Formats: sequence, C-alpha cells, structure tokens
Amino acid sequence: MIINIYSELKKQDENITRYNGGWTKKVTGLNKEVTNGYSILGDFIKIAEDIVNNVESGLYLDCDIRGSRKHPEKNYRLFRLNPDGTITILQTIEDGGRDWAYQLWENIEKELIKPVSSELREKLLELISTYGSGKVEMEIRDIVDKKIIKENDL
Repeated sequence: MIINIYSELKKQDENITRYNGGWTKKVTGLNKEVTNGYSILGDFIKIAEDIVNNVESGLYLDCDIRGSRKHPEKNYRLFRLNPDGTITILQTIEDGGRDWAYQLWENIEKELIKPVSSELREKLLELISTYGSGKVEMEIRDIVDKKIIKENDL
C-alpha cells in the first residue's frame, strides 16, 4: 500500500519528531540470543513528512529522538499497520533504558505468532504420518531451541 507512515503516526501521537533523528523498522521476528535492539529482526524503512512509503501491512517499530543532542531521549512505538492504512499503536516506551527491546518482546510475539490454520494443521499431520512424530517433533524442538521466531517459520 502507498502511505505516508510519518503522517499516520503523527495522527496517533503529535509529539513524534525527527529533529534529532530516529528510525522505523518492519518487524519480522525475534532473536532471543541477545536482549538489545539487535534482538528485533527486520529491515529499516525511511519515513519523514515528505516521504510516501510503499509498504505492506504488518508490525513496525518506530524510534524518535527528543530532547537535546547532549541529552537525547529515545522513545519507541510498536505499531501495527492495518490493511486499511490505519495505524494501531500497541506499546509505547518513553525514554527507553537499556532493556527497551526486551520490554517489547511479549507484544511482538503476540503479533507475530498466529493460530495455526487448518491447512497448516493438515500439512503437519501429513508430515507426522509420513516421517513419524519423533522426527517432526525433533525438527520443531530444534527451531524452538534456537529461540528464533520468524514469520517464515510459522
């Protein structure tokens, strides 16, 4: 969809600014092997007042930097871009400390992990009948043990 994400975010929170910088990322997964910002997987996108984005609906994370250059205040917003082009802010962290990324994990997981569709259920049952539940279970445990959740793995 073609949308100016900055303008839509500004409708939700008029204090958003890019005066001291900031960034926006499409969230695609989590890497729980680290607890800082690198734990949130995805590609960065550029947003600004004068930029129109061609993006998909989904989960996004925005960071704006307020305050002075000497004493910056980083504010984080986890939001869902809905198929109709509206934005739903799921969580806001004002002046995030060292654990800001970890604080977002629960909501990221809720958004990225969807119930299993009947089609996927049928495929899993077919795999189990073909290869046996032990092998399929081992593969699933291997994915879980890596503690990496990605949309493509769901």
